[in-house]
Amino acid sequence: MIKAKQYFSIYEVDPDRYYPEILTKSRFLNKLLSSIPPNQQIETQAKLIFQLQNSFIIECTDMLIAEIIHKQGRMRQSDNASRQKVENQLRKNSLESIRKEFKDLENLSKIDLNIVKKHSNVIIDEEILARIILLKKHSDAYLLILKLLNDLTKNMTIGVRFQKNDARFLYQLATGEITWNKLNEQGKLSIAKKHDFVKAIDNENTDIVPLIAINRLIDFIVENK
Repeated sequence: MIKAKQYFSIYEVDPDRYYPEILTKSRFLNKLLSSIPPNQQIETQAKLIFQLQNSFIIECTDMLIAEIIHKQGRMRQSDNASRQKVENQLRKNSLESIRKEFKDLENLSKIDLNIVKKHSNVIIDEEILARIILLKKHSDAYLLILKLLNDLTKNMTIGVRFQKNDARFLYQLATGEITWNKLNEQGKLSIAKKHDFVKAIDNENTDIVPLIAINRLIDFIVENK
């Protein structure tokens, strides 16, 4: 796909410009081209080759975008199916940790209240921690999606127009051009949506911010933003 776009760039035209008129006849182009004898109707052959290349680029781009959207859907389905199991495992681990700390105590008078406070006031709730774990599980997939989008659009400079500033902001977060630590509280809340999730990210989980941004970018692609 990348090579095809490089070859097509010699025409110095936007493939989207000509595709509407090619769309209705794209399935006949190969047959038309093969029906012309070699070394005859050279200009017609050149036009047909141009149209075939144009059609290939647009249709492959559409297929790639569709596959990215489907991949996101499959990851979300996987997360929804396993979220409860992950949360339950986290709660089980927490309970086992409490039992381990208290099992050697002979009577309640020896209980350290700081230990009780530590276990009753967890830094990150299991529900939020499960979300973080599941996001990180798909880290490679999300970063690959970002790479594909960047390769396809030359880092969002060709064939892309951000309809909203929010979409541009998300892309800058996804690529690291803007980092979590540079955001004010309102900016952080716009990404995390909940104050508890902001605190969880602040607690050494900033590596999930690009993943959230990529995920949201795909949503914007679906909504044509």
